[in-house]
Amino acid sequence: MTADEAPQLYLVVPKDYGNQQPASASSYWVNIEQVEEYREAETANSYLQHFTLEVWVWVSTPERIENAAEVIASKLRSIYDALEYNSLGGFARTALDNESLGRAKYVKGPVSTNARYGAHFTVKIATQVTVGG
Repeated sequence: MTADEAPQLYLVVPKDYGNQQPASASSYWVNIEQVEEYREAETANSYLQHFTLEVWVWVSTPERIENAAEVIASKLRSIYDALEYNSLGGFARTALDNESLGRAKYVKGPVSTNARYGAHFTVKIATQVTVGG
């Protein structure tokens, strides 16, 4: 991701806080919520830990409201490109693919928050955990 494509801030927020705007971000930021977690038995010595994250991409009101979808789509493309086939530094058992990355839905922030515009999508990650020695 180039400097122009990178958000001002990534913020991990509690569930249901996806539209929270951090004070240090004024034009483009990403909030990440963990919405689900569960274990799946794999072998006698390991299990898969599954996580579902909601990724919220926000931009402040663009100069022209007619440009909001175009601006958000550009930001989303950069984020999808950065995540696709990425193992998150080896954390994910397998690289993220189309099955892991949900489809984006456009959203509008609360009126009380300067009419932000954004989109959100899910990311499903599985990591292998070894137990015992």
